[in-house]
Amino acid sequence: MRKFLALAALFFLAKVAVLAQVSGKAVVDSASMYVGDQMRMRLELSVSKTVEIKPLDLSVVSADSVFEILSESKWDTLSTSVDKLRLQKNLLFIAWDSGYQSIPSIPIAYKYGGKNDTFYTRKITMKIDFPQVDTTLADIKPILREPLKIQDFIWYILGAVALVIIVLLVIFLNKRKVALPPPSVQVAPLLPHELALQQLDSLAQQRLWQKGEVKGYHSALTHIVREYLEKRYGIQALEQTTDEILAQLRQRDFDLSLSKKLGEVLQTADLVKFAKAEPTAEFHEKAMRVAREFILETKPTERQLMEMAASASHVAAGDNVQGPGFQPSFELAGFWSRFFARLIDILVIVVLILVTAVGLGFLFSSLGMNPSKIWIYLIYALEILAYSAIFEYRGGATLGKKICGIKVADTEGHPISFQTSCIRTACKYILSELLFSLGYLLFFFDKNYRQTLHDRLAGTIVIKRRPHQLAVFQNPNSTQSGNVQ
Repeated sequence: MRKFLALAALFFLAKVAVLAQVSGKAVVDSASMYVGDQMRMRLELSVSKTVEIKPLDLSVVSADSVFEILSESKWDTLSTSVDKLRLQKNLLFIAWDSGYQSIPSIPIAYKYGGKNDTFYTRKITMKIDFPQVDTTLADIKPILREPLKIQDFIWYILGAVALVIIVLLVIFLNKRKVALPPPSVQVAPLLPHELALQQLDSLAQQRLWQKGEVKGYHSALTHIVREYLEKRYGIQALEQTTDEILAQLRQRDFDLSLSKKLGEVLQTADLVKFAKAEPTAEFHEKAMRVAREFILETKPTERQLMEMAASASHVAAGDNVQGPGFQPSFELAGFWSRFFARLIDILVIVVLILVTAVGLGFLFSSLGMNPSKIWIYLIYALEILAYSAIFEYRGGATLGKKICGIKVADTEGHPISFQTSCIRTACKYILSELLFSLGYLLFFFDKNYRQTLHDRLAGTIVIKRRPHQLAVFQNPNSTQSGNVQ
């Protein structure tokens, strides 16, 4: 019994000796806190200089409680003595539930005398409450205004600068521009075949041969046919004999059947006028029918009218063009046709940009490229400029203008050059549109040509696009003329 007590006492004294090498406590800043608040806990140890403190295992705190350790500091040495060290570590923790909650004992592992051991802090009980909600309504605070900066006035400044530029350009262009006569409104005469058919109808209504005026009937009939030949083919039909007329038609590779029918009518008419022949009533009607068929079968086709209209600009410029000549004629486009044409073009440009964006995105992604946005914006800008410049040069009109029946021309109605198209396009986007679209306002102040700012700078106008109304017919061998409508 005595030996057992002696061994127990010896074990107790050895344990106390070991524990005496490490002692400490855990202290929090307050015994209460709110849910979600953060608080500091201090670990204070007094250890022997030969004790080795191992890293803390703080997982027990989060696993067995409503607390969570957010961070920890290093061990700081507060003081030293001959054989003791005072150490301190700060822990930052948070609580996630209310009520009386306990922070579990924190194990502090250490090594002393070649042996591993653990020191445990005591549990800490705390009161956790939910934060108090302030239900009182505070007074509405006044709006805080930032001090004004130059950036706040940048758009006003740009607008003022744009307005000044527009005014100066208008003044400069008005002083520089030579006064152009307003475009004349021309009443278009009939085409040669239209005029001849109308005259034949009038002759038929007079019923001359039925009244016994056979010579007058055939004289008027042959005069109508000869005048048509002169205007249509540029031959001196009114001053030539029937044989000379037929010879000239054969030189033009004229259709033999038509030439034969025309010869019969003209020769029989010559017999009536000069030999006082008495043809039958059936011949009078046949002569009228043959003349009408001849005119209808030899009238210009739509394609020929277009080709003749295209040659109008050369004649107007003084070119030596053989055969029938033409002079340009045009009608200015109105506000609404230009407005809706611009809306359509904007939609077309948006579609082009979307298609380009998808294509570029696919191309760059497949090549693994990531170009700067500046280059992408530059591609979009060039695409927009090319759309207007190329279309207005090639056909005088963008898709919007074609749909609305208008086109761009110079001040004489002629097609514009590529250089003029580029100048007009650049001025439109840089001056007329980027400057708050002020350049379009000049349209309402130009009563003669309805030119906008970019029209004035490029020397262009916008006219109605009517292929069948582009030229005035004029026979160079005759003093009479008529419009191609």
